[in-house]
Amino acid sequence: AKDGNVGVVLLEWDTQTQPDLPDEVLDTIAEMAASALAHAQLFERAERSGMQLAALHDVAAAITTDDDISATLSHIVESARQLTGAEVARIGLVDGSGDAFTTVAISGESWLTLGASMPMDRSVGAWATQHGQTAWVPDTAAGVSEPPDAAAWIYDHSPGSAVAVPVHGRTGVALGFLTLRHSQPYFLARSCMPVLERFAI
Repeated sequence: AKDGNVGVVLLEWDTQTQPDLPDEVLDTIAEMAASALAHAQLFERAERSGMQLAALHDVAAAITTDDDISATLSHIVESARQLTGAEVARIGLVDGSGDAFTTVAISGESWLTLGASMPMDRSVGAWATQHGQTAWVPDTAAGVSEPPDAAAWIYDHSPGSAVAVPVHGRTGVALGFLTLRHSQPYFLARSCMPVLERFAI
């Protein structure tokens, strides 16, 4: 490939029937394989972008046509969960006191319930809200996070991965967070972050 190696093409023959192929033929086979792989990656990227745009369109349509804020929030978490493959997605909003947050929308199976309240120091979502930044936690059990100080806010150290994005109000103040969770470490890639940030605007 022009940008560097993308893999290896392995050709095997029985030692008695090995053909005498010139290097140019082998190079051509390798270039064809690299080209096919690059096209497949481009197709996958385009397909994923199309799914993201469709999901964002659905959310935008729900926001503009649905007077029920609960239904809109439910639509957002369901779309975010399906789009990323997460097992759980939820939105938490900061209570009036600023000391706790309440889960106002949830999609997927979770021990948290709708309306459940937790202290602001007990989740990566709360960290994202207080710092106004997105947090990526690829390995919750090992306490790995980006930025690193978000790891101290992990309350559930069972194996898995998480992403948390602050939800900002019209004035730019963080009102809460949108989080995704999966039970497999590194399942939720850093690439989930821009997608979630679009949902959380």
